Amino acid sequence: MQLQQVIDEFDRAGVALFAISYDSVPTLAEFAGTRGITYPLLSDHNSEVIRRFGILNSLIEPHEEIHGIPFPGCYVVDANGRVTAKFFYQVYRDRPAPLAVLRDHLGADVDLSGAPRGEASEGGVHVSAVLADRTLVPFQHTPLYLRITDTSGAAIGGAAVEGARIASVEVTGEGVEVGALYPVVAPDGAAETAVPIRFVSLETARATLDVTVLVEVPDAPEATTLRLSLDVPVTPLMRRDAD
Repeated sequence: MQLQQVIDEFDRAGVALFAISYDSVPTLAEFAGTRGITYPLLSDHNSEVIRRFGILNSLIEPHEEIHGIPFPGCYVVDANGRVTAKFFYQVYRDRPAPLAVLRDHLGADVDLSGAPRGEASEGGVHVSAVLADRTLVPFQHTPLYLRITDTSGAAIGGAAVEGARIASVEVTGEGVEVGALYPVVAPDGAAETAVPIRFVSLETARATLDVTVLVEVPDAPEATTLRLSLDVPVTPLMRRDAD
């Protein structure tokens, strides 16, 4: 359902979505009709493609009813048919944030104007943070993008932040898990630091992300500490996902 909710962003970027499952055509047709799915759902009879790609879920025993399902995940394929990224998990509720895949791995200029954001300034350094989606979805891996500017809003390289770098990021909050930092390039060409957020609570409709960023500036006697906070809505999982 998360993919369907952002289908317009994929259409705008010229990116096609397809989902493949071992379910029968009638089952997929009923599912699509009930849930309002408009992108193609492909039926992989006897899990032939799933086996060929080596993604058959080996945690499911042959005698179990759902034997034949794949490990949950997705492939990103470019216009030449080459796989440029892939994401696979052991549990089906884990998944990458769709808008983050579109932005980080397909270079699309995703509209994040409605996404939760926060900012802080200290010692001539300004840090802004924006979530890669409009909400947090439980168990979804959703990056938080951090960018350094100076207090005038100039991109990194301005006098106050020449050579500055984010040394560390701490994100805390109830139900929040944080992965390893990684660099990304924003659609406007600016360098950003991404912090993967995984929200594991099913009991709340909102979450608070308290963020502490340590920025090192050359020739400064010590690192600059900036603190900011984001108030983020949480999208509940469908009943099937919560069970």
